Amino acid sequence: MRAVILLISLIGVAHATPALVLTQRGDGPVHPAHVDAQRGETVRLFAAVKHRRQWYSDAPEIRIRRRTITPKPLSALGDVEVSWSLVEPRQHHVDTPPPNFGNPAYSNSVLFGSQHGKWLGHDTLEYTATPLPQRTGALTLTRATPSEPKLAVNRGLGTIRYAVRIVSTAGTFESPGVEALQRGGIRTSVRRVSFRDGDDAVGWLTSFFNVPNVFGSAGVGRRHQTDLHQGADCADVLVGAWRKAGVKMPYTSVAGLYRYADVITPKLLSVPEGLFEIDGDARGPAAKYVFGKDVRRGDIVVIDYGLLVGTGRTWDHIGMIGDDNGVSGIWDAEDGLLHMGYLYGLEHTPLRAQGPAVIQVLRLKPRLTRRTRLHATR
Repeated sequence: MRAVILLISLIGVAHATPALVLTQRGDGPVHPAHVDAQRGETVRLFAAVKHRRQWYSDAPEIRIRRRTITPKPLSALGDVEVSWSLVEPRQHHVDTPPPNFGNPAYSNSVLFGSQHGKWLGHDTLEYTATPLPQRTGALTLTRATPSEPKLAVNRGLGTIRYAVRIVSTAGTFESPGVEALQRGGIRTSVRRVSFRDGDDAVGWLTSFFNVPNVFGSAGVGRRHQTDLHQGADCADVLVGAWRKAGVKMPYTSVAGLYRYADVITPKLLSVPEGLFEIDGDARGPAAKYVFGKDVRRGDIVVIDYGLLVGTGRTWDHIGMIGDDNGVSGIWDAEDGLLHMGYLYGLEHTPLRAQGPAVIQVLRLKPRLTRRTRLHATR
């Protein structure tokens, strides 16, 4: 008899009843939804279980499908142990073979060579679970806290997902975690919390820190990998930020962005020592542009590395102008550029880090940016 009871117990643990991670942004409702918060806002996570038609959670109230529910506390389930974990994407292939032999970067398409850009199908993204020390039914968050040290440099901005496990007298309950995968990445059932640095284009772009670079990221509309914060390439991450800021535009390539943007500068030479005009095939005089007037935070920088990479494309990369970090009021090589890095996703680095390269500045057409705050000043 004892063996039968033990077997039933083990089966119960192996097939745990689903749990939910509920969210509360500021003083808003507690509900099962992803959160897009601004830097400085408080987000609370609550573990929740529906067991025998009764809701259990340490949240005071729960809003589900327009119903307001007053749950019983988790302690009403008996002896309760709560464990939380971060659900994070690895930033490139570690345990699974990459689609481009010898290149660990995530990619849905061929990287480099004569077939550069040829569609291969959705790559397999890898995920890990990192246990958190908290053992209560609620978490309080004010920042994104990735476990990878190379990512923990963005002032708490970016995206993190969370899972919870509840072991109680009434049973074991688990929310979706690293096993919850679909084509393109993690399922939307795994709770996402994103912190951003404002409502302009750059602000929304910062919510994509910790999201891995996926060359040829794909999908349709809100099911695009970028809209879902699963992965993005250099052009799609910019489009994703604009879409979240209210711009109605489809995902497109670097070259395709010229249909949606105006050219602000001629082609320029960017080298570590500065920005220069181009005189034929030679370096011309230093380029002079007023930051905030001629060139703005949120403008687009398209980049051509020339012979450094063999893609055969006119433009190889793209980023968004960040803050005026160099000489105040002048756009120079020390000013920030937000762009998708090769193996660790979105980066905010000095423009000079992209040199030597030919660059050009674009700006979204006014018809797309009306009623938005894409170019907030700093």
